[in-house]
Amino acid sequence: MLKFDFAFQDVVCDENTKRQVGQLCEFDDMGEQFVKGKAKPVRIYKVLRFASDASRKSSVSVTENVDFIGYKSEMDTATCFINGWIAAKNQHCIIVAGPSGAGKSYFCSTIQSIVSAENVFICVAQANEVKFIMLHLFDILSQGVVPKAEACMPLSPSTIYNDDSLSARAINPEFQKRFTQHAMFKPTPSPEVLSELVDLARRCLIICGEDESVLPLFKGLFPQFEIPESAFTCILDVQSKEMLLANLVQRMIRYVSSQVDLMIFCDDIQWADTASANMLVSIHETCPRVFLLMASRPVKDYKVTFVGELHQSGTCLAITLNGLGSEEIGAIVLQTEGFKKGVSKVSPHILRVIKKHLVVKHVKVRTGYYHACLGKKLKRCSRSTNHDLIRNMALVLKDFDHVTVVEGELVPQSHAFDLENLIGNFDYKRVIRMQFDRLDSAFQEFLKFNTNQIASCLDVNFTMAEVRTAISVNNPIFYTNDAQQIDGLLEQYDKYNYLVKVGDTNLAERRVGELLGGGDMYTFAHVTIPQSIYDTIPYETRRRYHRSLARFYEARLREGNASNLLVKITRHYQETEDIQKQLRYLEMLADYHMRSYFLSEATAALKQIVKILEENEQHAKEFGRLHLSDIYQRLGECLSMRTDLDQGQSYLFKALECLGKPWPKRPIAFTFSIFKERIEQQYRTKLRRHYRRQHTTVIEASDAEIYRRVANIMRHLTNVHYYTGQGQDFVLACLMGLNACERLGSSYPYHSTFLVRFALLCWINDDQIAAISLLRRGSSDSPDAITLCIWSYICFAAGRLAPARDTLMRAIGLVRVCGVVTDCQVFYRAVSLAAAIGIFGGEGCDPGLMKVMAETAHINGDYGAEIWLSLFHIAEGIVADDLRSCDPYVTLLEGHWERTKGFDRIAVRGVLMAYYARLRRREVALKHFGALAAVLPSLTVSANLIPVYGLIFATMALYELSEAGALDAEAVVDPRFFERLIVNVRTLNAAFQRAKFWEFTKPCLYLARALPYICTGRTVEGSLVLRHGLMEMEFIHEIRFLKAYYWAKLGRYAFQAADRSEWTGHARAELAALGIPHEVYCGVSTPVTAAAVERVEGAGIGPALGV
Repeated sequence: MLKFDFAFQDVVCDENTKRQVGQLCEFDDMGEQFVKGKAKPVRIYKVLRFASDASRKSSVSVTENVDFIGYKSEMDTATCFINGWIAAKNQHCIIVAGPSGAGKSYFCSTIQSIVSAENVFICVAQANEVKFIMLHLFDILSQGVVPKAEACMPLSPSTIYNDDSLSARAINPEFQKRFTQHAMFKPTPSPEVLSELVDLARRCLIICGEDESVLPLFKGLFPQFEIPESAFTCILDVQSKEMLLANLVQRMIRYVSSQVDLMIFCDDIQWADTASANMLVSIHETCPRVFLLMASRPVKDYKVTFVGELHQSGTCLAITLNGLGSEEIGAIVLQTEGFKKGVSKVSPHILRVIKKHLVVKHVKVRTGYYHACLGKKLKRCSRSTNHDLIRNMALVLKDFDHVTVVEGELVPQSHAFDLENLIGNFDYKRVIRMQFDRLDSAFQEFLKFNTNQIASCLDVNFTMAEVRTAISVNNPIFYTNDAQQIDGLLEQYDKYNYLVKVGDTNLAERRVGELLGGGDMYTFAHVTIPQSIYDTIPYETRRRYHRSLARFYEARLREGNASNLLVKITRHYQETEDIQKQLRYLEMLADYHMRSYFLSEATAALKQIVKILEENEQHAKEFGRLHLSDIYQRLGECLSMRTDLDQGQSYLFKALECLGKPWPKRPIAFTFSIFKERIEQQYRTKLRRHYRRQHTTVIEASDAEIYRRVANIMRHLTNVHYYTGQGQDFVLACLMGLNACERLGSSYPYHSTFLVRFALLCWINDDQIAAISLLRRGSSDSPDAITLCIWSYICFAAGRLAPARDTLMRAIGLVRVCGVVTDCQVFYRAVSLAAAIGIFGGEGCDPGLMKVMAETAHINGDYGAEIWLSLFHIAEGIVADDLRSCDPYVTLLEGHWERTKGFDRIAVRGVLMAYYARLRRREVALKHFGALAAVLPSLTVSANLIPVYGLIFATMALYELSEAGALDAEAVVDPRFFERLIVNVRTLNAAFQRAKFWEFTKPCLYLARALPYICTGRTVEGSLVLRHGLMEMEFIHEIRFLKAYYWAKLGRYAFQAADRSEWTGHARAELAALGIPHEVYCGVSTPVTAAAVERVEGAGIGPALGV
């Protein structure tokens, strides 16, 4: 090794030596080099410096004040490993693995307690939430312990650093707590809070020596950041931003770890997604001074593959926890309060029963159930472990005298008592009620009031000011106003530890606490405690408490605290008889949720209003028909946005009935309505041509209010009819909406929306002239999102994929504000088109869009969007031949098959058919094809792109089945199989004719036309159909995967060897350029006999067509 320049006057070693002495030195990776005696290159490391004697003597240990029993050898190993890291930082990593409930989190929390005593900063996060690592990192930077780095070279000339910005105002030490509150999916914070958070993030960047122009990259972690793109980030695509963000995070962590000792703890890494796993591996490889601590379920069982990558570099330690032994269980029982004096041994019978139920009960422990039952104070660990469970079982035995002490040994009270039944099937709510009866009456009154508040409002914390609103003035707890004396009394009365003082509250809770009177905040150990006590409170007392709390919060309601108090006021009034207040605050809450785009919460509030009005006719009459129409319209809007189309349509129809304009349901009335609306539209068109401008009819103010509501309702009805494929209903809704807007004037906001929807309708019905005329009328200098989306659909239908993609990105940008999707249906429609362009173009789906769509669907409880998302992922997996990634989405589609309706059924059947055909599961694939053929007649002429997925993949599946011999094998079993197959293929061809995106679907359209010939062995005729189709495709070069697939079929079925070789070569080259394995699509060509050629020429079909 001494031949290398870097080895001169330096110590170098190989990887094996580095592993052995890694705890004593710091190394620099010099890369792989060829050395004498080795056939392959060896990774060489240079020793930077040896650990000093002082650092070697510094060690950590499990001190006596650490409440930890069990896993002694494992903890000793971990402690020794930590000592090595303290002596010399060298990519140290501990991976704690074990089954659920084995005590992994408790073990890791003990390690954190050990290292925190050594002035080590700890970043805690779930494995799939890398952003929380950054929150803790910002917290460290805000404490002033990290010096400001030298500023790096600016990324743009416009970036100017202001050194005074760091000293103008001290960085708030509460930054991480405040930031955590707003990083989650909560109501959108105020602009002032967001501005402050962005400013603090900017300061942290400058401290780390980063350029301020990279600040917009943080929107990838925190979508709530409303930061304009810089000159540097505006030119980047999504993938580039993600890569740069990952590098930025690594650089910041590396700099902080170079100044302070840093540990990162990630829990449940078995659930980590690919991006988070790559981030952890990168931190381990590029930040050698960082100590990684991770907890995981068994690595082999959960296939945590990236753990192997962690072991390839640095110094890694794997610790396996398999559960506690009998001696350890006995030690924990003896440590429990009440057993420490006079008890030195635990009966083997008790130990055996506890150990048996550790495995059975760990699920309840993880949910905090035993904390609730026993009122145990919460530990630092966020989840219970075997240690907590054992203590809780011991408390059950002690509290109710089921055990006794005999000669220092803890034994069951009576041999006749079934100890196993006690621990396994105990009614813990009854335990709480029994404990509650033993409490002081003053504390009972205190708990009753607070349980009423918690159980009804789902509040987490409460203050003494809230308790004073309704509790008796003679209660001894509140004889004094001194907070310390009140705390002392509560601690004296609370002998079962029901209450927990909340020390670390977030920004929102602190502000609410200050608004409600200030002072310390309290909470219950678990929600089971207030729920159990709440059942003992008389009905009238409950109502009185609820009324008092509602008025208390109502008096303090302001615009700035509506997000915190509206929910409290509404829930409390719902437990009273004041219906007027219920309706008022439910409507206010629904409006707030709709403005915050929390559609599921808004839906629940609006449904509650509808329920109250249906049960109280008098209040419904006082509500007014316009007001009631608004409620139905908002409810229909929320449901249609969440793709609950049937319910949304029903409520929108009710809204129209309240306006006196019911939707026609009988065929004659429906036809007459369309005729009437068309005549009115033609009349307005003539007036417009006559006056050479938009002619506006003067209407009364009351009628204007009705027409405004009609236009808004029709806007949502057209969304419903678009997805359900009700073409005539879509036409009527467009006509009614357009006429209503023109009565209100051409400047009405939704006028251009209906114009462009009509333009799309004209385009798919082959009336391009009318479509272009409507588009011109609906165009403006600043088009809205739906206009841009429909523009992109028309470009797509015309075969112009590049303009369609660019317009789509503009539309998606308009419906995303601060990372929140403001119009779900426009967003879903745009993503469907973007996914089609990406999948069939060979580029794949945009992972950023898929992630946003998944988050939006999850937040809103949108099962329809989840089905579409599964379709996109399966389609992408089939095209790329990555069937393993499709498995969870296939399971979801098959499990939710009953929820799919209309066009979604066509798409699901077709995609699943292609999936099973690729797996060579002939019976399942043909079963899906039969079901697909049964629903294809329901396909109407529509601009909906979802069914096109089913048609394209069904065609691909039939080719795969034919080429694998599956169709011939089925024909042997069923002689009439080919007859039914030809009928179903004709149905498929007819469905392609109704899917009006012909420039896009032409490749599969001609493939479907050739199918009757190819599947019956007439490959020459099929080849001619394919070659003829190639001359009809003007824009096939923009759809790269479909082009390659079409060329592969041309090469397979061409009847001249030269043609087969040429087309197959083109297909292989194109697929290779796309990164798709060509072996799947370019199989062995089917030979063509001379007799077949003679038969074709004799029939007058002619020779092969040139291209």
